[in-house]
Amino acid sequence: MKTRAILTSLVLALSLAATRAQPAPTYDALIQQGKSQLQTGNSAQALASGQQAVQLDANRWEAYALAGGALMNLKRYDEAIDNFSKSIDHAPAEKQDGLRNLRKQCFVAETGATPAPAQPSASAQPQPAATTQAEIVLWKAIENSQKQEDFRVYLGQYPSGAFAALAKQRLADLQAQQQKVDEGRVARYAWVDPTNGLMWQRPLQQDEGGQMNFDDATDTCSNSKLLHLQNWRLPTADEVEGVWQRNRRVFLDRVYQKKKPTPSWGLWTSTAGDSTGEHIVINLDNGNRLSMKDTSMKDTKGGSGGGYPGGHRGAAASGPVTVNALCVRDSNGAAPH
Repeated sequence: MKTRAILTSLVLALSLAATRAQPAPTYDALIQQGKSQLQTGNSAQALASGQQAVQLDANRWEAYALAGGALMNLKRYDEAIDNFSKSIDHAPAEKQDGLRNLRKQCFVAETGATPAPAQPSASAQPQPAATTQAEIVLWKAIENSQKQEDFRVYLGQYPSGAFAALAKQRLADLQAQQQKVDEGRVARYAWVDPTNGLMWQRPLQQDEGGQMNFDDATDTCSNSKLLHLQNWRLPTADEVEGVWQRNRRVFLDRVYQKKKPTPSWGLWTSTAGDSTGEHIVINLDNGNRLSMKDTSMKDTKGGSGGGYPGGHRGAAASGPVTVNALCVRDSNGAAPH
């Protein structure tokens, strides 16, 4: 019996220690948690989050507003009024009108008062349904959100709601902001050829002496998730030659960012070579085609044509050519995931 009591005490002590080890949620985390609970209709849980946040900081307005909204949804209007009043006392001026409106809604609901019915007229148009308390609470929880999904959730629940126009505008603004961010990231990591919309990855290792065979190059592109995009691939020989012939300087400036590839650089393409087991490499020194074995990673022949079935097409290379991959993506490729 004594041993059992000792074990029980030990288990209890370990449980208490584990509980102490867990970090307590912060005020802001509780507010965000409560907003999410309100959005999913868990008003009781949202109330608990708001009350816990008040205990952490009784001088901030968000926790009282959260608790008031939850109590409003639970139809505990008297308590909601008290919480909204405390929230107004601590809120910045630009938030107070909205909070007063919520408190007024609670007063109306608490007293059972209803507005006098309007007299119908021949020219009267059908009026939209009255704004519900749940809709008001949800909107107040998300109106300053920086997350697109919050406004999609609101529009999904209230497509013709009182705040639908504002929600659509906020969603459009956030989408425009995200587009600017995405465009900046594209400019940093890729170049889009304006003549055909083909997106070229900027090489990340052109100064590191990297080299790879054809299979490695193919895998590098097919497995790439640069910019959260998929369907990257090796370019065809015609695609490389096309951009090279149109403007070699633009290609080097925009893709290689004015850094001449060193040593002499060759790009694998998906175009089959002169013999089985070979593919075309484009020499970036002179734009010439080389038919190279898929297992090769460097042309050490200096453009002589010897050692590769079919040899090199065009003028000789200026020296050993290190072969690497430069991945591309079609403009109609898969959307970001």
